[in-house]
Amino acid sequence: MSTLLNKLEGQCTKINHKAGKQVITLKAAMIIISILLIMSVTTLIHSSFTAYEIQYNGNTIGCVEDIETYNEAVAELEQKLEIKEGTSDVQIDGNIQIKPVHAKADLSAFECADIIYKMDNDIDLAQVK
Repeated sequence: MSTLLNKLEGQCTKINHKAGKQVITLKAAMIIISILLIMSVTTLIHSSFTAYEIQYNGNTIGCVEDIETYNEAVAELEQKLEIKEGTSDVQIDGNIQIKPVHAKADLSAFECADIIYKMDNDIDLAQVK
């Protein structure tokens, strides 16, 4: 009887030990999933409010969504200046600055170029080649 009891006790200990490992493994998995979920939500929130502030001659024009939109705005502005100057090789000097900010974009490329064009008709142009 004693040996049977010892065997049963041993089996119960093994089962409890296995169950304990499973509980610890489940808790660890839940912690990792929670951390990944928090990181994903934080990244989503951060990326939805990251924009690029455009400044011309120290004056803030507004914010564009990304660098590509900024490049489109510069190309649009150069095109407007080419029409005005009557030349096809216009390049803008370094009056326009861009910096990342935690804000929502409020300008399209066209709007950005149009605002800069209307702000100053004496935009500094690089040496035409």
